[in-house]
Amino acid sequence: MGPIYVISITCKRNISYVAERHCGEGDTVNQDVFQSLVAKLVDAIPQAIGSLKVTKPICCVRVEYYDTHAPCAYLTLRTISADLRAKFLEEEGRDALSYLWASCEQSGDGEVVLPGDDEELTELFERVYELLCDSEDENMPPYQQMLQRVSRELNAKDWSTYCPVTDDFAIAPADGSQYFAGDEDYADIVNSIPSERIALLRSRSLFGPNEDDWERRPGFEYY
Repeated sequence: MGPIYVISITCKRNISYVAERHCGEGDTVNQDVFQSLVAKLVDAIPQAIGSLKVTKPICCVRVEYYDTHAPCAYLTLRTISADLRAKFLEEEGRDALSYLWASCEQSGDGEVVLPGDDEELTELFERVYELLCDSEDENMPPYQQMLQRVSRELNAKDWSTYCPVTDDFAIAPADGSQYFAGDEDYADIVNSIPSERIALLRSRSLFGPNEDDWERRPGFEYY
Protein backbone atom coordinates (compact mmCIF):
# COMPACT_ATOMS: atom_id res chain seq x y z
CA MET A 1 0.00 0.00 0.00
CA GLY A 2 1.36 3.41 -0.94
CA PRO A 3 1.80 6.43 1.33
CA ILE A 4 -1.22 8.14 2.85
CA TYR A 5 -1.25 11.94 2.81
CA VAL A 6 -3.02 13.58 5.74
CA ILE A 7 -3.97 17.09 4.65
CA SER A 8 -7.23 17.84 6.42
CA ILE A 9 -6.20 21.49 6.62
CA THR A 10 -6.01 21.88 2.86
CA CYS A 11 -8.72 19.52 1.61
CA LYS A 12 -12.24 20.51 2.42
CA ARG A 13 -14.48 17.76 3.75
CA ASN A 14 -16.83 17.92 0.78
CA ILE A 15 -13.93 17.46 -1.65
CA SER A 16 -12.82 14.27 0.10
CA TYR A 17 -16.40 13.01 0.05
CA VAL A 18 -16.86 13.65 -3.65
CA ALA A 19 -13.54 11.93 -4.38
CA GLU A 20 -14.49 8.84 -2.35
CA ARG A 21 -17.94 8.65 -3.93
CA HIS A 22 -16.60 8.72 -7.50
CA CYS A 23 -13.60 6.40 -7.14
CA GLY A 24 -14.28 3.11 -8.89
CA GLU A 25 -17.58 4.19 -10.40
CA GLY A 26 -16.06 4.68 -13.85
CA ASP A 27 -17.69 8.08 -14.37
CA THR A 28 -16.72 9.70 -17.64
CA VAL A 29 -15.39 13.20 -17.08
CA ASN A 30 -14.62 15.46 -20.02
CA GLN A 31 -10.86 15.80 -20.31
CA ASP A 32 -11.35 19.42 -21.34
CA VAL A 33 -10.87 19.98 -17.62
CA PHE A 34 -7.12 20.05 -18.22
CA GLN A 35 -7.50 22.80 -20.81
CA SER A 36 -9.75 24.76 -18.46
CA LEU A 37 -7.19 24.50 -15.68
CA VAL A 38 -4.40 26.11 -17.68
CA ALA A 39 -5.77 29.67 -17.66
CA LYS A 40 -6.94 29.37 -14.06
CA LEU A 41 -3.57 28.15 -12.78
CA VAL A 42 -1.51 30.65 -14.77
CA ASP A 43 -3.44 33.30 -12.86
CA ALA A 44 -3.77 31.55 -9.49
CA ILE A 45 -0.22 30.29 -8.95
CA PRO A 46 1.56 33.69 -8.98
CA GLN A 47 -1.11 35.14 -6.71
CA ALA A 48 -0.72 32.23 -4.30
CA ILE A 49 3.06 32.66 -4.22
CA GLY A 50 2.58 36.41 -3.76
CA SER A 51 0.41 35.72 -0.72
CA LEU A 52 3.48 34.35 1.06
CA LYS A 53 4.84 37.92 1.09
CA VAL A 54 8.46 36.80 0.87
CA THR A 55 11.09 39.51 1.18
CA LYS A 56 14.15 37.65 -0.13
CA PRO A 57 14.57 36.45 -3.74
CA ILE A 58 13.10 33.10 -4.76
CA CYS A 59 15.10 31.02 -7.25
CA CYS A 60 12.61 28.20 -7.81
CA VAL A 61 8.99 27.14 -7.36
CA ARG A 62 8.01 23.48 -7.60
CA VAL A 63 4.38 22.66 -8.35
CA GLU A 64 3.79 19.34 -6.61
CA TYR A 65 1.00 17.18 -7.98
CA TYR A 66 -0.39 13.92 -6.60
CA ASP A 67 -2.11 10.71 -7.63
CA THR A 68 -5.06 9.08 -5.83
CA HIS A 69 -2.98 8.19 -2.77
CA ALA A 70 -3.90 11.75 -1.81
CA PRO A 71 -7.47 12.21 -0.52
CA CYS A 72 -8.28 14.77 -3.21
CA ALA A 73 -6.63 16.60 -6.10
CA TYR A 74 -4.58 19.60 -5.06
CA LEU A 75 -1.22 21.25 -5.65
CA THR A 76 1.48 22.17 -3.15
CA LEU A 77 3.58 25.11 -4.30
CA ARG A 78 7.03 24.95 -2.70
CA THR A 79 9.43 27.87 -2.94
CA ILE A 80 13.21 27.63 -2.75
CA SER A 81 14.87 30.90 -1.82
CA ALA A 82 18.28 31.95 -3.07
CA ASP A 83 19.49 31.64 0.53
CA LEU A 84 18.29 28.03 0.80
CA ARG A 85 19.90 27.19 -2.53
CA ALA A 86 23.19 28.64 -1.32
CA LYS A 87 22.89 26.53 1.84
CA PHE A 88 22.35 23.37 -0.19
CA LEU A 89 25.36 24.15 -2.38
CA GLU A 90 27.52 24.77 0.68
CA GLU A 91 26.39 21.87 2.84
CA GLU A 92 25.25 19.08 0.52
CA GLY A 93 28.29 18.82 -1.75
CA ARG A 94 27.77 16.61 -4.77
CA ASP A 95 24.14 15.90 -3.73
CA ALA A 96 23.12 19.56 -3.79
CA LEU A 97 21.40 19.37 -7.18
CA SER A 98 19.17 16.57 -5.94
CA TYR A 99 17.98 18.82 -3.14
CA LEU A 100 17.22 21.51 -5.72
CA TRP A 101 15.52 19.41 -8.39
CA ALA A 102 14.61 15.85 -7.38
CA SER A 103 10.88 15.50 -6.72
CA CYS A 104 11.43 13.02 -3.88
CA GLU A 105 13.24 15.64 -1.78
CA GLN A 106 10.25 18.01 -1.50
CA SER A 107 12.66 20.82 -0.67
CA GLY A 108 11.56 24.33 0.16
CA ASP A 109 11.38 27.09 2.72
CA GLY A 110 7.87 28.26 1.90
CA GLU A 111 4.67 26.60 0.72
CA VAL A 112 1.07 27.30 -0.17
CA VAL A 113 -1.69 24.97 -1.37
CA LEU A 114 -4.17 25.28 -4.22
CA PRO A 115 -7.14 25.33 -4.89
CA GLY A 116 -7.64 27.16 -1.60
CA ASP A 117 -10.98 28.97 -1.43
CA ASP A 118 -11.46 29.38 -5.18
CA GLU A 119 -14.73 27.56 -5.88
CA GLU A 120 -14.23 27.27 -9.65
CA LEU A 121 -10.71 25.92 -9.21
CA THR A 122 -11.95 23.53 -6.52
CA GLU A 123 -14.58 22.17 -8.89
CA LEU A 124 -11.98 21.66 -11.63
CA PHE A 125 -9.73 19.75 -9.24
CA GLU A 126 -12.67 17.57 -8.18
CA ARG A 127 -13.11 16.67 -11.85
CA VAL A 128 -9.39 15.91 -12.14
CA TYR A 129 -9.69 13.51 -9.20
CA GLU A 130 -12.61 11.78 -10.89
CA LEU A 131 -10.43 11.26 -13.96
CA LEU A 132 -7.59 9.87 -11.87
CA CYS A 133 -9.95 7.53 -10.03
CA ASP A 134 -11.26 6.31 -13.38
CA SER A 135 -7.75 5.57 -14.68
CA GLU A 136 -4.45 6.86 -13.37
CA ASP A 137 -2.59 5.21 -16.24
CA GLU A 138 -4.58 7.20 -18.77
CA ASN A 139 -4.92 10.48 -16.91
CA MET A 140 -1.75 11.09 -14.89
CA PRO A 141 0.29 11.80 -18.07
CA PRO A 142 -2.10 14.49 -19.41
CA TYR A 143 -2.35 15.96 -15.90
CA GLN A 144 1.44 16.16 -15.74
CA GLN A 145 1.66 17.61 -19.27
CA MET A 146 -0.94 20.26 -18.42
CA LEU A 147 1.19 21.37 -15.47
CA GLN A 148 4.25 21.50 -17.73
CA ARG A 149 2.33 23.81 -20.05
CA VAL A 150 1.26 25.99 -17.13
CA SER A 151 4.88 26.17 -15.98
CA ARG A 152 6.08 27.19 -19.45
CA GLU A 153 3.64 30.08 -19.43
CA LEU A 154 4.62 31.06 -15.90
CA ASN A 155 8.32 31.00 -16.78
CA ALA A 156 7.57 33.66 -19.41
CA LYS A 157 5.88 35.94 -16.86
CA ASP A 158 7.33 38.97 -15.11
CA TRP A 159 7.34 37.75 -11.52
CA SER A 160 8.58 41.02 -10.03
CA THR A 161 4.98 42.13 -9.47
CA TYR A 162 4.37 39.12 -7.21
CA CYS A 163 7.63 38.51 -5.35
CA PRO A 164 11.39 39.08 -5.60
CA VAL A 165 13.09 36.48 -7.80
CA THR A 166 16.61 35.73 -9.03
CA ASP A 167 17.62 36.24 -12.67
CA ASP A 168 17.66 32.44 -13.11
CA PHE A 169 14.27 31.90 -11.44
CA ALA A 170 12.36 28.85 -12.70
CA ILE A 171 9.11 27.04 -12.00
CA ALA A 172 8.43 23.39 -12.79
CA PRO A 173 6.10 20.57 -11.71
CA ALA A 174 7.22 17.86 -9.28
CA ASP A 175 5.77 14.40 -8.75
CA GLY A 176 4.68 14.65 -5.12
CA SER A 177 3.28 11.10 -4.96
CA GLN A 178 6.24 9.55 -6.79
CA TYR A 179 3.70 8.07 -9.20
CA PHE A 180 6.37 8.08 -11.92
CA ALA A 181 9.04 6.91 -9.43
CA GLY A 182 11.39 9.75 -10.40
CA ASP A 183 11.50 8.69 -14.05
CA GLU A 184 9.74 11.87 -15.17
CA ASP A 185 11.72 14.38 -13.09
CA TYR A 186 13.95 15.41 -15.98
CA ALA A 187 10.97 15.77 -18.33
CA ASP A 188 9.09 17.87 -15.78
CA ILE A 189 12.04 20.26 -15.66
CA VAL A 190 13.15 20.55 -19.29
CA ASN A 191 9.60 20.56 -20.69
CA SER A 192 8.72 23.45 -18.39
CA ILE A 193 11.76 25.71 -18.21
CA PRO A 194 12.92 27.60 -21.34
CA SER A 195 16.07 26.20 -22.94
CA GLU A 196 17.96 29.46 -22.46
CA ARG A 197 17.17 29.39 -18.72
CA ILE A 198 18.32 25.77 -18.53
CA ALA A 199 21.54 26.84 -20.25
CA LEU A 200 21.98 29.65 -17.70
CA LEU A 201 21.49 27.23 -14.81
CA ARG A 202 24.00 24.82 -16.36
CA SER A 203 26.52 27.63 -16.85
CA ARG A 204 26.33 28.22 -13.09
CA SER A 205 26.61 24.50 -12.27
CA LEU A 206 23.03 24.55 -10.95
CA PHE A 207 21.74 21.81 -13.27
CA GLY A 208 23.49 18.75 -14.66
CA PRO A 209 24.74 18.54 -18.26
CA ASN A 210 22.26 16.06 -19.77
CA GLU A 211 19.37 13.68 -19.18
CA ASP A 212 21.55 11.00 -17.59
CA ASP A 213 23.50 13.38 -15.33
CA TRP A 214 21.03 16.18 -14.53
CA GLU A 215 21.44 15.61 -10.76
CA ARG A 216 25.23 15.43 -10.95
CA ARG A 217 27.01 18.57 -9.86
CA PRO A 218 29.94 19.54 -12.08
CA GLY A 219 33.30 19.37 -10.36
CA PHE A 220 32.42 16.40 -8.14
CA GLU A 221 33.28 12.73 -8.56
CA TYR A 222 30.58 10.07 -8.89
CA TYR A 223 31.08 6.32 -8.80
